[in-house]
Amino acid sequence: MAISAFELLARKTEEISKLWGHFIGSTNVHILTGSSDTGKSVWLRQLALAIIFRCEHFLGFKLNVKYGKVLFISLEDDDCDLQEYLRIRMGDARPTSLKNLQFIFDPKNVLATIKAELEKDKFDLVIVDPWSDIFTGNPNLFTDVRRSLNELREMSIKFNCPFLILHHSVKNSEKAEPDKNRLNGSQAIEAKARFVIELRNDPTNPNRKYLTILKANKVRYSVKEEALVLDFDEDRLWFKLLDKIGRKDVSLHGTRRKYDFEKFRDEVALLQKQGRSFIDIRNHLVDKHGEENVPGLTSLKEKFRIVDGQSVNI
Repeated sequence: MAISAFELLARKTEEISKLWGHFIGSTNVHILTGSSDTGKSVWLRQLALAIIFRCEHFLGFKLNVKYGKVLFISLEDDDCDLQEYLRIRMGDARPTSLKNLQFIFDPKNVLATIKAELEKDKFDLVIVDPWSDIFTGNPNLFTDVRRSLNELREMSIKFNCPFLILHHSVKNSEKAEPDKNRLNGSQAIEAKARFVIELRNDPTNPNRKYLTILKANKVRYSVKEEALVLDFDEDRLWFKLLDKIGRKDVSLHGTRRKYDFEKFRDEVALLQKQGRSFIDIRNHLVDKHGEENVPGLTSLKEKFRIVDGQSVNI
């Protein structure tokens, strides 16, 4: 049955609170992405522990915990892996709050199992690690992706509980500026999600991580343009907030830091004066210095956009 705009405005509604900061809402599907070996699963576990221990904040942003309960679908790490993680984190402590972190390890009929758990109890968050292990179909096919994510969204709305799913980005995505279009598979993945964040490594410091917002509906532009700088304690398996930087600066702190741009400056300037395109300039540099020693095309364009006070054609 249709509803009019007049009726919508007449409804009495309470302010919609979010589970975490500006980002994870009280319902819908959200995504954590990134390349392999960045610590995504550990990050998800830390968030889960913060919720069950009813922490007021997580990495500098407010947590609005209602039930202190998380359902964690762990399909890459088994019960032994999680037991080892919990021993490192908790030591000899056995707080009763740990009973509120429930794990599912069996991928068989996982959607039915999630639904059964949500029917029995209320949770602040359902985490799926990774989504690809419960997805059936072609990840590059728009309709298959939307069908799968719609199933999670419908459960989320029915049980008033957000879903946070882990999904990998395409190969070498960490070598470019953070971008929601670099998720592995159909564009429907990021289109259907309400919130997408990326966790990536700093290649010069394996314990330095960057958490970047790739998509966040109904969030101010100024917030989306910030990235969190995190320190990762590999002995304690714990992330700590260090700083905030601009989103565009993440790539400057990443792959591009390995290159000495100054040694190319005079050579690039000379080639620009000859009217050479950036593609030709980069090909020239690669021929002379080798592919592994030359920054990517986008990096060159951004670094040498202005030379000697004059605009450069790119």
